[in-house]
Amino acid sequence: MKKEPEAISEYYEKLSTDLYYEVKPSMGPVNYAADDMTNSIHSPEKCIELLEYNAGLYPDSTWVNLAKGYK
Repeated sequence: MKKEPEAISEYYEKLSTDLYYEVKPSMGPVNYAADDMTNSIHSPEKCIELLEYNAGLYPDSTWVNLAKGYK
């Protein structure tokens, strides 16, 4: 999850192709990775990329909207 959003998307697109149905990363691990980016790796730019990626996957989520608000 600490990779670029593009790498995460590629992985889940391949997984979806292999399983013949759409699989998306769950919201929690992406939020956790973003939090870890901010606290332990000190990379707020990558954190924001992951949160924006999560917002695209789950636009109606209260957790994602909270993250957008903090941004």
